[in-house]
Amino acid sequence: MNTLVVFKGVLKNGIGNVCFSNDGKKIAACALDEQHTIAIYDVEKAILSKQNPNKKNNDDGLISTGKLARTPIFDLKFDLTDKTIIAAGLKEIYFMSFEGGILKKSKGVWDKTGTPQSALTVGFVETHTITGMFKGQLLVWNKNRLTSSVQGHTGPVTAMVTRKGATKGLITGGRDGVI
Repeated sequence: MNTLVVFKGVLKNGIGNVCFSNDGKKIAACALDEQHTIAIYDVEKAILSKQNPNKKNNDDGLISTGKLARTPIFDLKFDLTDKTIIAAGLKEIYFMSFEGGILKKSKGVWDKTGTPQSALTVGFVETHTITGMFKGQLLVWNKNRLTSSVQGHTGPVTAMVTRKGATKGLITGGRDGVI
């Protein structure tokens, strides 16, 4: 129960979302500022830097930062490769890479039959991103393109957990009281 590192300075007006990478080496957070600023940190690098305060280049572990959108962000997750971060928001879904200190974002591309709606949760099945939607659907994305939809709940999908290991899959929970 000891504090190992504190990240501050980049994100303003509070933190709306935070997530660890699957390998536990990175952390991403989304601020509650007007542009919903995203910051990604290397946790191990930051901890080592704090343990060596006499080091000349005191590194806070910041990997990348950038502005996201003016609309609220409801969920933030690293994909299973830890190379992309997905942000679920109000009628928008963002897929972000963060190589070389640059945050590159691309919006989710809805198919011709899909109407943008609020994405509340994010999960993964194999190489696909799944978003739990306000109207109860589970949308399947291949990279940033919507490929299919399944009606999962009769109301908003409010919780989602990706199962790993031999029994891969997705567990969802909804406002309808169903898991």
